[in-house]
Amino acid sequence: MASSFNRPGVVVESFPPPVDAAFRTGVAGFVGPAVAGLPPVPPGPALPQTLLFTSWPDFADTFRDGNGWLPGIWLPGELLWAAVQGFFVNGGTRCWVVLYDKNASADPLAAVDIGVTALAAIDDVDLVCAPSLLDSDSLTAQSSSGCSNSWSGAPRTAVATTGF
Repeated sequence: MASSFNRPGVVVESFPPPVDAAFRTGVAGFVGPAVAGLPPVPPGPALPQTLLFTSWPDFADTFRDGNGWLPGIWLPGELLWAAVQGFFVNGGTRCWVVLYDKNASADPLAAVDIGVTALAAIDDVDLVCAPSLLDSDSLTAQSSSGCSNSWSGAPRTAVATTGF
């Protein structure tokens, strides 16, 4: 829409804002066991906890300050900490973290499922990461039992990991 003022050579035009051509992808969802902080977390904070982070300092400052771990909160496990750090170091800009109770079930994979279920309620997650599964004895046993070498009967297990 163009309109003229009563001044020669002055024309004011209004334009709609440009369409955001950058379609955001790469919103990760991290699922990991909660670790009791020091002193131990009071029974108040309910698990699973779902938290949004948009930068590494945002994530780190939620759990630490200049003096160390913040008291009285649930903390992410070591593998989850490293995975989220790697996500942001490699250019990630937005992620969700679900801390779940690893003792919620006798089966560690069922406990992970509780965290994944909490993550499923979030609409913009397009990648789910569960780094704690790399440390699960039951997962190793489960994958080993289904991957036996047919000529020797020796179990073969392949796990791909990346270092951060």
